[in-house]
Amino acid sequence: INNVGSGYGGGLRLTSGSAWGTADSLSFVGNSATYGAGFASDASGTLTTSCNFTSNIAGVNGGGAHVTSSVTLSTPTGCTFDQNQASAGGAIFLGSGCMYFGDGTSFTDNSATTDGGAIYLQESCTMSSSSCNFTQNSAAAAGGAIYVANVSTVADAGSSFTSNTAASEGGAVRLGVASVFTATATSFTTNSAPTGGVLSLDNSLLTSMGCAFTQNAATGSDGGVVFLYNATTADTGSSFTSNTASTSGGVFFLDLNSALTLTSSNVTSNTAAYGGAIFAQTSSTVTDVGGCSFHMNQASVEGGAVRATSSSSYTATGSSSVTSFMMNSAGLGGAVSLDSASLLSTGSIFLENSATGTDGGAVAISNGGSMTDFGSNFTSN
Repeated sequence: INNVGSGYGGGLRLTSGSAWGTADSLSFVGNSATYGAGFASDASGTLTTSCNFTSNIAGVNGGGAHVTSSVTLSTPTGCTFDQNQASAGGAIFLGSGCMYFGDGTSFTDNSATTDGGAIYLQESCTMSSSSCNFTQNSAAAAGGAIYVANVSTVADAGSSFTSNTAASEGGAVRLGVASVFTATATSFTTNSAPTGGVLSLDNSLLTSMGCAFTQNAATGSDGGVVFLYNATTADTGSSFTSNTASTSGGVFFLDLNSALTLTSSNVTSNTAAYGGAIFAQTSSTVTDVGGCSFHMNQASVEGGAVRATSSSSYTATGSSSVTSFMMNSAGLGGAVSLDSASLLSTGSIFLENSATGTDGGAVAISNGGSMTDFGSNFTSN
């Protein structure tokens, strides 16, 4: 408690070759150091039940813990990281090639003056988490809860990300080049950033299955849930509800050859100026395999559910089951707006969509855009 280290490990320093397997019921409170204010380790080990890191401050990296290259760290149920601070990795900083396993760990109100409010992963790291809670963590740049550098992998199951914020991008998570984030039954609620309210992807991959994305926001520009730049996202069976973007893409914003695949996704009551749910530009592609629902999404300007432009495309294949666009609204293109973009629809349902300003109650097409339809149903638009 309240120890000061000038270099590594304000509370505890473990050097390479140290013999530690598990550490139980340890508390690191109010310590300070340049790296790893709570503890710093060059050796692998496990922090077991009831370890807590509170109000530790690192001048550079790892407010709670700093783990150097190629080390494995585990934090199981009962471990808590609260109100720790650092330049990068407010709670935990993982050096290149590290592995981190978190099960039932709580991260609350940690902060970074650059990236990774709770956790920062350097290149080539691996992280696996389940039933963790990331709440009110913040980053002054990117990755309010987690910052993932290049060529790293994160897999999560059943965790919750709530009210995390970033001042630049990725309110909950920011993914670097060639990194992968897989989320299964994970909940993301009231996270925010100017760009990418939940996730910001740069040449990276997101796979989500059965997740819930609710009331997240891009407060400055685009991508209320996910911002994709030359990136790929595939979702199956998740719900996207009441998310918002101040400019484009209340849920998804796709740029520069990005690709989005949706299967049985439920997209409801999301809002933006352009593309209440989805905005795609610069040769990006959206593939709707089937069974998706776009209901009651709104855009104040164009594309109540979907806005596609600059050689982008939206394809609703109907291969598994039909997609429905119901009660969406926009000034132009109540459900879909196409500007130099294309829509291919097979057996979709367009019901009670409305253009509140000018044209295209269901679909608006301009500037060489095109629509090809096979057996869709247009009713009461």
